[in-house]
Amino acid sequence: MSRYVLPLSVLGTAVGGAVLLKDFVSGGACPSKATIPGKTVIVTGANTGIGKQTALELAKRGGNIILACRDMEKCEAAAKEIRGETLNHRVNARHLDLASLKSIREFAAKVTEEEEHVHILINNAAVMRCPHWTTEDGFEMQLGVNYLGHFLLTNLLLDKLKASAPSRIINVSSLAHVAGHIDFEDLNWEKRKYDTKAAYCQSKLAVVLSTKELSRRLQGTGVTVNALHPGVARTELGRHTGMHSSAFSSFTLGGGIASFLAVVDRPPALASPAVHWTTSSHGDEFPLAHHLPCQWLFTEALPRAGPWRGAGDAPPGADPVVCISHWGRPGVGAGRGEPLRSPEARDHGHPCSSCGSFNHRVSSLLFD
Repeated sequence: MSRYVLPLSVLGTAVGGAVLLKDFVSGGACPSKATIPGKTVIVTGANTGIGKQTALELAKRGGNIILACRDMEKCEAAAKEIRGETLNHRVNARHLDLASLKSIREFAAKVTEEEEHVHILINNAAVMRCPHWTTEDGFEMQLGVNYLGHFLLTNLLLDKLKASAPSRIINVSSLAHVAGHIDFEDLNWEKRKYDTKAAYCQSKLAVVLSTKELSRRLQGTGVTVNALHPGVARTELGRHTGMHSSAFSSFTLGGGIASFLAVVDRPPALASPAVHWTTSSHGDEFPLAHHLPCQWLFTEALPRAGPWRGAGDAPPGADPVVCISHWGRPGVGAGRGEPLRSPEARDHGHPCSSCGSFNHRVSSLLFD
């Protein structure tokens, strides 16, 4: 009998570990029962995976949902499916290609013209560990879509979000950001051998840092900015990774989607515009390298996104700053705060004071 003890113990440990890992990586459902009648929500990448599930859940809660997707056939199908399941006919599909600055501007212009309000912007769309592709405008694909595309979209919709306050911006990041390193001298991977994993981690770290900086800049406006790691699920995002090919990973990741919802019942004590995280019961935090230049990253992205409203026009209230592009595209951008910090200033001990910490484990965000 004793000869079976060790094998059974090993088997039990393996099964138990897999179950715990499944619970850890797959996230959890939002416990809030709050509804959002009359609220307009934009969800990028909402035709599949986590974005689709988020749009579905918010449609159930009465929101006016805009699915913003590159593939309009899939987007229309998803919108039709959500309308049928929820009986909410305020679910619409609109074209948005985050790999095209032109498409982003067209989408934002249409939303600004046709929508009276935008209350929630969920920047969910992403590409993960793809080959060394570039966007329509010549940017490395993962940074271009995951960070720069959403950066431009958010800035173009800021006036509408402010006018709709209280409103919020939700940036879907990833736990992968903790492995990220941003090479400010070669953001476009022109000087190094392309590392698809490192490029993905870089893009998600950029999302987190930019979220911190934008949150600081929007204090007092009624617009809150948050980032989250939604857990891991078996979605099309992982199609380039092979992460779902084994039986173990299929079981661990499962077919479910970690539901993350930006809803409306946050306690008054948490009503500041600072980033608020609803995390695991232990509230674990990963310190985010305090010396990473959030402001530099934020303002450096401005000229890459091109002119805002024609030749060099800045957003209302913005201060023009000259940004030297390390991708060989010098230009004039527009900033909403302090002047651009150069890499030289960064290297001489001028860290970003707004970088704090990033609570990586998020299954829901609760708001007023």
